[in-house]
Amino acid sequence: MNCPKCGHNKTTVLNTCDKGRFTVRYRKCLRCKWRFTSKEMLNDGWNDREILKKIKKYLEDVDLK
Repeated sequence: MNCPKCGHNKTTVLNTCDKGRFTVRYRKCLRCKWRFTSKEMLNDGWNDREILKKIKKYLEDVDLK
């Protein structure tokens, strides 16, 4: 993971918290010592945006008379 402050690609994880569908990692840059968090979402193989687009299209096609 790159540091959002200096862009360095080496960081260390200080702590990890499981929040259900995502994980929060508290990180520290090894170059500038900036502390930041990252959030990792559970990837279950579904592309939520594409599914929502398809549902919206199907609903537009339904005749609601």
